[in-house]
Amino acid sequence: MLAGTAVRVGAQRFGALAIGLPLAPLEAKVAALRNQGLVTTMVATFVGTLIAVFVSRTITHPIRALTDVATQLSQGDLDQRVSIGAGAEIGLLADTMNSMADELQNTQKKLAYDALHDGLTNLPNRTLFLDRLNHAIKKTKRVGENFFAVIFLDIDRFKLVNDSLGHAIGDLLLIEIAKRLQNCLRPGDTVARLGGDEFAMLLENITETAQVTRIADRIQEILMQPNFLEDNQIFISASIGIALSIDEDKSAEDIIRDADTAMYRAKSQGKARYEFFDPDMHAAASSLMQLEVDLRQAIENQEFIVFYQPLISLESGRIVATEALIRWQHPNRGLLTPGVFMPILEETDMIIPVGEWVLQTACTQNKSWQDAGHPELRIAVNFSARQFEISYLPDMIQNVLDETGLSPETLELEITESVAIKDREQTIEILNAIHEIGVGISLDDFGSGYSSLSYLNKYPFQKLKADRSFVMGITDDPNEAAITAAIIAMAHSLKLRVVAEGVETKEQLDLLYDQDCDEVQGYYFSRPIPAKQLAALLQNKQLIPKTEKI
Repeated sequence: MLAGTAVRVGAQRFGALAIGLPLAPLEAKVAALRNQGLVTTMVATFVGTLIAVFVSRTITHPIRALTDVATQLSQGDLDQRVSIGAGAEIGLLADTMNSMADELQNTQKKLAYDALHDGLTNLPNRTLFLDRLNHAIKKTKRVGENFFAVIFLDIDRFKLVNDSLGHAIGDLLLIEIAKRLQNCLRPGDTVARLGGDEFAMLLENITETAQVTRIADRIQEILMQPNFLEDNQIFISASIGIALSIDEDKSAEDIIRDADTAMYRAKSQGKARYEFFDPDMHAAASSLMQLEVDLRQAIENQEFIVFYQPLISLESGRIVATEALIRWQHPNRGLLTPGVFMPILEETDMIIPVGEWVLQTACTQNKSWQDAGHPELRIAVNFSARQFEISYLPDMIQNVLDETGLSPETLELEITESVAIKDREQTIEILNAIHEIGVGISLDDFGSGYSSLSYLNKYPFQKLKADRSFVMGITDDPNEAAITAAIIAMAHSLKLRVVAEGVETKEQLDLLYDQDCDEVQGYYFSRPIPAKQLAALLQNKQLIPKTEKI
């Protein structure tokens, strides 16, 4: 075939060149290739579909499930869990998320429990107690038959346990108290720790007041049993206040407040007892609160004054010292003695500035008397336990002495037994520092507290003041006279001078003279009086007449 010749049948033209090829085989091959491509596409599509389904079931859906559960967990629905049967990493991830949800749920339950319970005793706390008390109030209003009672307990002298044995023993004691109180409960009752050494009990379905008194008696009985904690034998009691659900308009907080008020009445009446709330108590509590407000204003308005009571030497019959005693000239209630306001001062920080003012005033006054012709006159000032909690007490005393020019040998600091035994190491350290200044230290009201002789030689005391309770009966009771004589002899053997407080009769005076008492103090000679009257008394060189036995 010649080049350039066109062949149209059975041939393909390629440019100007026509090549003759058989047509059927080529079309068959093209068809085969087309079919093969179709099959490949179908297979690829099928495999892709399988892969997509596999991925969806093993990856996409589990991840979506994980995402959904994670979202619900983040919104606080901790009951959600992931149900995935897949293995490998996705399954491990699901297991991890479920474990995390379990831990979160357990943590939430613990937080909810801790929010409503005391961490030390596991008793309900104030929040849960209020919730149950509110429920009892609603129930009583709805049913209208039985009533309920709230008991408020405060452990007497619990702070002494912490101060003397440490807070670890105090915590163990609180745990033991909680267990004992739970044993006093009836089914359906609640006991809670409100804080510190304060507990409360909710007694529901009470039909008569006698039920409450029996439970209160049982509480006192079980609490007074000895506690043995780490080789320590501890005895305690509780002051208890009781409020009954008589007034339906009172809130839960009001009822707790009433029980608390009754508890304070029990504590003021001698502790280890219970009192039922009555409206007069609330009035008294309000009055006490107003008194605290008035006291703060009294400091600002300088309403305090100092009275002085003389101490007489039985050797010379003359005034050798005076005791400074604070009084409050209340603008509406008149002159008030320390028994009315001193407990409030000691419970607050107000005793610190007031105590320093008394010391300053007394030292200034005594220096004035010394300059007026009584150079050896001493002044005694009382110090409370709260004042011994300030470490700078010796420096404060030194500053007052420097400012007033009073010789330290003519100042006496008086503390009671309760102050002396509280935090003994710190108290002894402070007393020794004060003694080094040259200030005399007296143990006041000896015999009214623990009356222990073992600690006397551990403190830098120079004087012991026998409590008035001994002096009152020495002329009528031979035993009281013998005890007083023994105290005087014991003190002298320890090289301590003895002052007898509360002397009111000549017979008492004569007996104390026979027992070799050193100094006396009491209404027989003079009540506490203002400085001007005491100055006039100082002019009487012989306060005990020579006709009397001296």
